[in-house]
Amino acid sequence: MNRRFTILIHDFPFLHWDLLVEDGETLRTWRLHEEPDQSLKIVCEPLPDHRLIYLDYEGPVSRDRGNVQQWTTGRCELSVPAEGRIELELSSPRLTGKMSIRQENDGRWCCYPPGAELPPASAEGAASD
Repeated sequence: MNRRFTILIHDFPFLHWDLLVEDGETLRTWRLHEEPDQSLKIVCEPLPDHRLIYLDYEGPVSRDRGNVQQWTTGRCELSVPAEGRIELELSSPRLTGKMSIRQENDGRWCCYPPGAELPPASAEGAASD
């Protein structure tokens, strides 16, 4: 596993979990609306890339944007098998296994943590009625 990742608990502007994945000199970032250990589909949203410092950082965020606390950190593999789909193979103390981040037919992004049931293959890319 050649990349680092971290999940931070962030209390601003509301309680959420930030998934940060090393991608060269920056971190690809998604805001997860729920704790990612529940084996359930989680609504998420892509955020602008973050600085590498956040892989190890805990504490206040600049410009009064709350505080972050590390939830887990580890190593991962990242692949992008199709547009609107990101696959991560995670290895960390709290999460191990395949995580999938997908753009749904309605345009929303959802995260499927390890153990979550993925949508059927036939539903991927299906046109909305």
